[in-house]
Amino acid sequence: MPIYEFECRECKDVQELAFKVSDCPEESICYRCGCRSKKILSKTAIQCDSESDVKWLKSAEQVIRPAHEKPWESRKDYNECLKRNNLCPAG
Repeated sequence: MPIYEFECRECKDVQELAFKVSDCPEESICYRCGCRSKKILSKTAIQCDSESDVKWLKSAEQVIRPAHEKPWESRKDYNECLKRNNLCPAG
């Protein structure tokens, strides 16, 4: 599922949200202040894949990655871990 970025029109907070391509809205609600957020062009939606470009990767790693596996360096490592551990969402 692709990750999209939404920027709040008021507080300018940027949030990453996952939606199916066919279900992604043009606007969302800001979790920080409750105002409208607009969809913006996301680096993660283009081609970036490193942990510095995919902001949620490290927090997901802390929750999902088994201790015996090597640390993730990219979204590819994340996806492979999901498959190995039967954590893939139904598609």
